[in-house]
Amino acid sequence: MSPRKFVKFALALVLLLAVAGSVSALDAGAKAPEIGLKDQHGKQISMAGLKGKVVIVDFFASWCAPCRDEMPVLQHLYKKYGKDGLVVVGVSVDKERQNAIDFAKKLGVTFPIVHDGEHGVAKRYEPKKMPSSFIIDRSGKVSKVHAGFHKKDAAEIEKKVKSLL
Repeated sequence: MSPRKFVKFALALVLLLAVAGSVSALDAGAKAPEIGLKDQHGKQISMAGLKGKVVIVDFFASWCAPCRDEMPVLQHLYKKYGKDGLVVVGVSVDKERQNAIDFAKKLGVTFPIVHDGEHGVAKRYEPKKMPSSFIIDRSGKVSKVHAGFHKKDAAEIEKKVKSLL
C-alpha cells in the first residue's frame, strides 16, 4: 500500500472510530433494555412490569464516592414522586451482592436494588461512568442518560422526572 493510500485509510479508520465511539447505544429515544433480575426482596424486576411508569435505572457501586452522593437524591425522588408513577431501580455492579445491600441499607435506600455481578444488565445499558442514570418514559423509551453525579445535578434530574410524570 502506498504511503498516501495508507494515510487516507488511517484517517478514514480514525473518523469511523470517533463517530462510533461518540454514539451511545442508549441515546434518547432508544427502547430501554431488559433488567430481568430479582431485587433485594426477591421480586423480579422487568421492563414489561414497569411499563406505564417513569423509571430511573441507576448503575452504581458501593466503592463509588459520587454514587454515595447520588443515592439520597434518588431516594428523595422515589419518595416524593412514587405516588405519581416514578420507580427507581438501582443496579449494583459490585462483585459481591452483600456489598450492594449493605451500601443501600446504610444510605436508607428503600427503592429496588438488583445485583448485576455478572454485568449482563450493564452490557445492555452500557453505562459510561459510575453512577449512570437512565431516565425512561412511560412508553419504555430512554428519555435521558445522565453519566456521573455532582450535587448540582439533582435539580436537573428532578426537572426531567417531573416533565415525564
